Amino acid sequence: MTLTAFGALDADWEAHHRADPDFLPGSAYDVSPDLPPIGQYAGARYTQVEHIGGRVLVYDMTEYPGADSQEATVAALKELPGDAKLVWSQQKDTCMQLQYQSETLARTLGPLDPDGGVLVELTTFDNARGYFYSPSSVGKAILSGLFDATADTSGGC
Repeated sequence: MTLTAFGALDADWEAHHRADPDFLPGSAYDVSPDLPPIGQYAGARYTQVEHIGGRVLVYDMTEYPGADSQEATVAALKELPGDAKLVWSQQKDTCMQLQYQSETLARTLGPLDPDGGVLVELTTFDNARGYFYSPSSVGKAILSGLFDATADTSGGC
């Protein structure tokens, strides 16, 4: 199975996403006028992309305006292999955390992510309040290759 989203080899990621020329190479992809602007630049679907060990293992996924937590969760799940299972979830003041685990990711990523874990954090930001969690208006989903077996051992958003 070729991964083209979370866990993808850099070459596979690059083949399936358009680099945003307004940002550092490899850090932002898939510009869209339908997304909120980033400063003076057009919005991009993927930002803060981190390439680790030749694979894409961390990124922020900008949600379309008006996306609620259900829509954002569905969008995040599309980034993961079909065998990803929800391990736990918890709401915090600044985000909703969802811990997924995938055998496909564990096999494919090996020592880069031996548990096949992906932490998804849904959050919203505005200049007046900073970061907060609103289930009716999710601004981004942050995906990272982390695994905590329980919500009690997870870090904060």
